[in-house]
Amino acid sequence: MGSKRLDEMDTESVRSVFDNGSPIAWLIEEGTVRLKTQRPFQFAAAAAVLFAVFMIGFAIGGGFSSSTAANVVADNGGLFISNEQAADYQQQAIDLEDTRGQLTVAEGDAAFQRSQVAALTEDSAQLRSALNQVRLEMDIVVGIYEECLGRLQPLKCIENARSDANDFLAELYGAQQ
Repeated sequence: MGSKRLDEMDTESVRSVFDNGSPIAWLIEEGTVRLKTQRPFQFAAAAAVLFAVFMIGFAIGGGFSSSTAANVVADNGGLFISNEQAADYQQQAIDLEDTRGQLTVAEGDAAFQRSQVAALTEDSAQLRSALNQVRLEMDIVVGIYEECLGRLQPLKCIENARSDANDFLAELYGAQQ
């Protein structure tokens, strides 16, 4: 039993282990003998003690607490992210909603502006048509006056031409409609 036991001449201590001791006592004695004599076993035991102390400290410090990790995971849709990242994502979501609202307002403004442009285009076409009609009337009236001015009695010519010009314009507008 162990390196020191082989050199012993007294077998009473060996017999006492087998007679009175349990297997656990035998393992403890064997471990203490190896701990005293073998360097790798000493390093392994020291590492085991340090690991046990670390795990106990980790457990006491809340490292194994599932509530904090579970809350973070549950609050963030099943993703494990930090609270700072969650706050950043929350702010981005708020900004995105604001942008969507602004986009909806801008689309409404654009639709209003398009309707205004269509109305102004229609008004512009009507004004061009009216301008063309006025030009035609003016050309006719000026042409009649110019022709009458070259005659001997321009005033009488203008009075007679006025009724002829009105008849012509009525006929012209009647044909356009």
